Amino acid sequence: MDLTDRTVLVLGGAGLVGIAVARGVLAERPRRLVIGALRQEDAEAAVRELLAEGAAGDARVEAVWGDI
Repeated sequence: MDLTDRTVLVLGGAGLVGIAVARGVLAERPRRLVIGALRQEDAEAAVRELLAEGAAGDARVEAVWGDI
């Protein structure tokens, strides 16, 4: 799957599976990765974790939250 220079939304991205999926997506070099979760704290923590491990590379990683 070619995700280079694309925007990807991972719903449920704050959970264990969601973080694993986000890491896999980041390996494909998207331009932007959006991590979605129900709670703000969870979404922001997931983004901090991905950024701290250096998984993001050049990708812009951001958090969104809410009950969709």
